[in-house]
This record gives sequence, structure tokens and C-alpha cells, in this order.
Amino acid sequence: MSFNNGNERRKLNAKWEQLRVQYREAGMSEEAIQAMYEFDLGVLNSERAYDANTVAVCDGENDVDARKAMVPGKDHCPLHIVFSFK
Repeated sequence: MSFNNGNERRKLNAKWEQLRVQYREAGMSEEAIQAMYEFDLGVLNSERAYDANTVAVCDGENDVDARKAMVPGKDHCPLHIVFSFK
């Protein structure tokens, strides 16, 4: 299954609702809390970009990981590379 940005953002925001309360109670400034949130948001965006720009490569019929990345309803690997050495 691919990255679902909406679900991941909801999870991040739910986590950060709790963390903001904890950090305020610990005496952190709003600027420091916001900087930490923006870092986590950047990590989420990086993961989204990685998922969107990564292509699975089949190395044969038994490549389970590449088969999971296949387009539903299609009976082929997304990319198949054959090396020929002479």
C-alpha cells in the first residue's frame, strides 16, 4: 500500500496535540515547540516525496517486494532490468 498523506497528517496532528500540551507543561517556549513540529512535518513530507518518487525493480518472477508495488490489475512488474555481460 502506498503512502496516504491525509492519514499520515491526521496521525501527526493527533500526536502533536498531545505533545504540545506536554511541552507547554514542561515549560518549553511556543517557538521551540513550533520548530519541533515543523521538523516532524518536514520528515513526513520527505517520506511522502520518497514514496512518490521510488520505483520498485523486479529481479525475477519471485520478487515478492516488487510484486507488492505492482499496479492493481496489471500482471507485470513496474520496471524490469536485464543485464547482459559479454
